[in-house]
Amino acid sequence: MICWYHRWQLSRAADARRAAPPATQAHLAGCEACRDYAALCTRLPRALAVPAPPDTAWLEQKILSQTTRAPATSEAWKNRAEIFQGVGKNPWAFPSLGKTAGIFSKPWKSALAAAVLLLLAAFGWQQWRAAQVEQRLAALQTMRKIYDSAAAVVSPAALQNQVSSQAQQLAEEAAATVKALGSLLPSAALPSST
Repeated sequence: MICWYHRWQLSRAADARRAAPPATQAHLAGCEACRDYAALCTRLPRALAVPAPPDTAWLEQKILSQTTRAPATSEAWKNRAEIFQGVGKNPWAFPSLGKTAGIFSKPWKSALAAAVLLLLAAFGWQQWRAAQVEQRLAALQTMRKIYDSAAAVVSPAALQNQVSSQAQQLAEEAAATVKALGSLLPSAALPSST
């Protein structure tokens, strides 16, 4: 049986929305599994079909009827035109800012304003940098105090004194243990310590 071939032909025919080839139709007469597949191929596109969207022309008309457009020569457009009237000719002059155009009327005034802003920024940066240095110095001093206190606790001399005192205690305990054992055992059983 070559069912795979006939199923492929059925799938192609369903995709192209045409009838299956005659050889495949003859095969369907004797193969129940392929008949089921053919039924699936015809049902599946109908099951997956997307319904047409509803007619929304009425909604579009309602929105457009309620929308009003302002004419292009309204006062807002005239004001915008006045604002940028002289900008292309003189970049320092803005008629919307008044008759003299304030600080932008003379280039040296703009340069002076830029210099003042630059000085303020430099001063602010210096103050910020000084605060950063002070914070780092305080952190280093704190770390130094912690290191010094830890060094006093764990200095080599302190460790040597602690180890020697513990060794002396162990030696005393060992001597006391040997003495106690000596009193319990006969003297012939213990080796002489000479």
